[in-house]
Amino acid sequence: MDFRDKKIVFLLSHTPNPRIVKRVNALQDIFKDIEIIYWGRFRDFLFFQSSLKSYPLKLPHTTNLYIRILYNIVFFFKIIYKLLKCHPNIIYISGFDMLFSAFLYKILSINKIKIILEIADLPHMLFKNKNIIMSILENFINFFISKIDLMVITSPYFWECYYSKVYPYSDKVLVIENVPEKSLFGSFNSEPHNYFTVGFIGYIRYVKQLEMLFEVCKDLDDVRVIVAGGCTETDKLKEIIKNYKNVYFVGPYNYKEDILRLYSQIDIIYAVYDTSSENVKIALPNKLYEAIVCEIPIIVAKGTKLAEYVEKLGVGFSVSDTDSRELRELIINLKSNPEIVKNIKEIDKKIKDKYYWENVKEIFKQKIIELIE
Repeated sequence: MDFRDKKIVFLLSHTPNPRIVKRVNALQDIFKDIEIIYWGRFRDFLFFQSSLKSYPLKLPHTTNLYIRILYNIVFFFKIIYKLLKCHPNIIYISGFDMLFSAFLYKILSINKIKIILEIADLPHMLFKNKNIIMSILENFINFFISKIDLMVITSPYFWECYYSKVYPYSDKVLVIENVPEKSLFGSFNSEPHNYFTVGFIGYIRYVKQLEMLFEVCKDLDDVRVIVAGGCTETDKLKEIIKNYKNVYFVGPYNYKEDILRLYSQIDIIYAVYDTSSENVKIALPNKLYEAIVCEIPIIVAKGTKLAEYVEKLGVGFSVSDTDSRELRELIINLKSNPEIVKNIKEIDKKIKDKYYWENVKEIFKQKIIELIE
């Protein structure tokens, strides 16, 4: 069936990241007309380029809930204006902030509109300092979630542990883990280097856990740490790093151009996050899958679904996110016993073909086709 006359709009609360870019590229096989409307925050560290029609609506970034609500009101009017001009048949949302705008447009439109929500993170502000306003906001978001036509999630635990109560339609839930593209990662090769290198690569949220890594490694011979990625606290992080001679901060990078080079320089991927966050407890980040396809052991936080996943596959290790002793012992052990790293590389080599985007792309596309047939 030909859907080339249909239009889809991606409505994002963030600059399109590699995960969203994969979705957009896949759907170009189905839709002739794709547009992207996104909140282009002034502190963005992502390099986004596209030949598609895209509209970055600029507003400053903030973690303050009340200021964010005010920004959303301003953003809301801009979104509605854009949607009324482009008349989409499908709205693909990433970011809970966008739900109200999408549903209001659905009410205003004379067309039959389908709404898809992708969840890659839980709305962390709803789990902090719970009060009446937070509870009202959560109920407000959950009401709209219950009305969507399809939920796409990057971790099955988002639905199992939280959203199954709000959205009890398992046939309308699509799990698409945030796996990398073989077209990019299939050519990966590790480069020889003189130091045992622990690397953190990606957006930086948990400075405290990074500082724990720095402390652990500061007096270990022939061990270095590489940190690459954007951060809202860049100045603070740079000041911290000044105290460590063996820690190197790369900063923001171009994913497509730089990611393989960065991974080629490290022996261990560090992905220990703050487990006081509900999101950290149940999310499965893209670092897990990038670690597997690059055949690099990964260190994650204990007490998380990620730790269970890593240990089940045998592709890494879990440590406390607050007690540095476990981390120190593990890094010393890995450095002293290279056969441990070698064994994990062998496990990764056997299973990595399962963890490429190309394996799930057709499943993703077919689910979208079923939605609009």
